[in-house]
Amino acid sequence: MASQSKSTSIGNATREGNLADVYAAFYHAPIPIFIIDREGTITDANASFSARYSQLHSRCIGANIFEDMASRPSAKPFYEKRIASIQKVFSTGESASILEFVGGRSVLSGIYPVHSEERKVEKCFIVNQDITSQNELEHRFREQQTHWDITSQSCRLGLWKLDLKTMSIDANAEHDRILGVEPYSIKWTPQSFFDVIVPEDLPYAKSVISDSIANSQDEHLECRIRRPDGSIRWLSVLAKHQFDQEGKPTHLMGVTQDITENKELELKHEELQKQLLQSQKIALIGQLAGGIAHDFNNVLTAIQGNTDMMLNAVDEDHPFRRNLATISSSVSRSAEMVRKLLAFARKQPMNPKNIEPDVELKGMQQMLGKLIRTNISLRWILQCPRVRVNLDPVNLVQIVTNLCVNARDAISENGSISVSTSVIDAEGCDELQRAASGISGEYVRITVSDTGSGIDPHALPHIYEPFFTTKDVGNGTGLGLSTVYGIVKQNNGHIACRTEIGEGTTFEIYFPIVPNADAPVTSTPTQEPPLTGQRGLILLVEDEPDIANIIRIVLENEGFTVFVAKSAEEGLDIVDILKERPCLIISDIMLPGMNGIAMSGELLRRDPTMKFLFISGCSAENLGEFGKFSADTNFISKPFSLIRFIKTVNTTLKQVR
Repeated sequence: MASQSKSTSIGNATREGNLADVYAAFYHAPIPIFIIDREGTITDANASFSARYSQLHSRCIGANIFEDMASRPSAKPFYEKRIASIQKVFSTGESASILEFVGGRSVLSGIYPVHSEERKVEKCFIVNQDITSQNELEHRFREQQTHWDITSQSCRLGLWKLDLKTMSIDANAEHDRILGVEPYSIKWTPQSFFDVIVPEDLPYAKSVISDSIANSQDEHLECRIRRPDGSIRWLSVLAKHQFDQEGKPTHLMGVTQDITENKELELKHEELQKQLLQSQKIALIGQLAGGIAHDFNNVLTAIQGNTDMMLNAVDEDHPFRRNLATISSSVSRSAEMVRKLLAFARKQPMNPKNIEPDVELKGMQQMLGKLIRTNISLRWILQCPRVRVNLDPVNLVQIVTNLCVNARDAISENGSISVSTSVIDAEGCDELQRAASGISGEYVRITVSDTGSGIDPHALPHIYEPFFTTKDVGNGTGLGLSTVYGIVKQNNGHIACRTEIGEGTTFEIYFPIVPNADAPVTSTPTQEPPLTGQRGLILLVEDEPDIANIIRIVLENEGFTVFVAKSAEEGLDIVDILKERPCLIISDIMLPGMNGIAMSGELLRRDPTMKFLFISGCSAENLGEFGKFSADTNFISKPFSLIRFIKTVNTTLKQVR
């Protein structure tokens, strides 16, 4: 091919450079290139074009692509499009491109005008580039991207990448969904992410992310965000650095996950753990209080018995009688404190009945009204007619009275106290579920609310502990709420407290409703038996010498013959050697070795008609592992007065077995 033809064939490209170099670049280019005139005749083509179409270079020159395309069925779908694109280039002088699919391959054809010296388009360069592999890669990339999007959405994982140079963030659709916005609607930056973090967590979040970027360290962050709809969500953010070949950090890549449900379960678990530890703590304190109360009752019983005996022995005008009366009064006050400790330890005497809380509370209104100052209004909202619970009515009085007195003391000026009842479903009551998780059924809720000063959050975990008080020194014993707590638990109930400084306090007491309960049981006062001595033989089993001595003297003064044993085993031996059967066996329950109940079982096997009176520093209900007792017939708790003791002895003797 002559130089002139080359120059003509490839246009005026030689103006700016060497013709041979330009032609060599054209001819040896790795992609097919050919040149056509306005009629579609190929005026030149490179080696790649000839090889691509399996033709000699000389055979390519002079061929007409319009005619060739019209004759090939596979090219017909693209014929009109290619002709139109080529003609447009010739007419406008602007380049164009066409994507065609030929023989299962993707071909991108670029059409570029070649101008004459008169700036007319005489010819066109056509560059055919096979982009099949590129398309396949793009297709595979899109498939992989779709796979990751589906996986990310299924696993609820948001993916993001922070460019450390531009500080822009690329995030996937799930990331945006987690943050509560339309996918790809926000161009994220560190600042726009900080904008959605709740103010309380923002300083910590900024510190973690800033340190991570500054020190090129991977980090894990947990924080709360506020979505556009106002909801608060917990996020877990994992961040990992990406480095270039020189070891310099280029990107921070990460995963964002919504952990709200897990966090709520974690917080609930922590709360339940706190409740468990608090319950265990109170239970241990209760065991200690019960043990102290039991031993202290023995001491009080000895003091009370000796004092009563001395009072009976001295005249009314004796100079020591006033002192003895003071001792007796002090014993009574001490016994009351012990009873409160036993209530907290759930070891106080109890006589539960099916009662209507509304009826019992109405009967308390006048009494409580006298306890409340005139600057405090007492409101009653009773909404449980004919609903019954199994509860000792005396215990209900203790609970409400203690709570109302505490509420009164929390109000310094004008205020109000509300006492209300309602029926609730345990599963739908958050407060009850927090107090006793997992319970079900219907409960009566007794609520005592005040508008007082509230309870300090630091004091709240300790309010049920004995001797802990928020009142000024000298104004409280610290046994009021501990007594309430013990009584509620002893009656199978639950207690919850809500309070806020300056906004008052609300106590909620829950007792299970008795289904299909019979009419409330009302007790009829019984005539006390006369204090007349009845001669007979009594066996006394008591390991405390002082108490045993007092009881022996009192019984002997009443006309009884008394044998004393220090243990159950000794008591059995005495019964074996006695010729006369005891008319009554009085025994402490807690004894060294065999307990009093086990001893009574052994004696009843020998003689089922034997009568027993049990004494203990614990309540009858909390001796359930030993048997059932009635405080009115065959059980008396320490400390007791001698008059009460003799009454119980006479009552027990009159029982028919």
